[in-house]
Amino acid sequence: MENGMCDRKKERRRIDDVDRISALPEPILQLIMSFLPFNRLVQISVLSKAWLQAWRTFPVLEIDEIKSRPNNHDALNLANQCIRYAIANNVKELELEHMHPLDRWYSLPQMVLCSKSVNVLKLQGYKLESLPLGNDLNLSLRKLSLSNVYADEQVLNNLVAQCPLIEDLEFDCCQGFKSLDIKAPNASSIAIATLLKCEVL
Repeated sequence: MENGMCDRKKERRRIDDVDRISALPEPILQLIMSFLPFNRLVQISVLSKAWLQAWRTFPVLEIDEIKSRPNNHDALNLANQCIRYAIANNVKELELEHMHPLDRWYSLPQMVLCSKSVNVLKLQGYKLESLPLGNDLNLSLRKLSLSNVYADEQVLNNLVAQCPLIEDLEFDCCQGFKSLDIKAPNASSIAIATLLKCEVL
């Protein structure tokens, strides 16, 4: 009988300890989260409303586990889920890096260009294909950085032209277009490095 009471007291004490951790200020919870791998972040986000809110407002989400997944299809599915989650939670800055074999690019999900919250978009190793229709395109981009990106000139020129708030443009080791006709009246900085087989107009 006494053993049962002791066990219940220990259990209550353990629950109280968890509650005290959940009661910490959100920046402290996010500091704890910054030391954890992505799969642990997903697990602790269901512990309490405080952890879930800290997860939703987590300023920097870095996912390295995708690189080590043996099944490429599973890795791409996980990447798309993470992108979808970030956009659904109105992320302001989105940096996507896709490592790929030479001359093989991963098509950028259109939901990225449809996001109304993303102000800064940095892409590496992606392919820009067709753009969403005019009204669905992201008009809030202020910085666009493309590195080792494949895009034809029409897609790229249309993308820049339909995002009039762009102030900062960066192109590095991009392929797929022969000329670049930039129409960005608010751009204060345009950096171009190693555009392969491209003429800037």
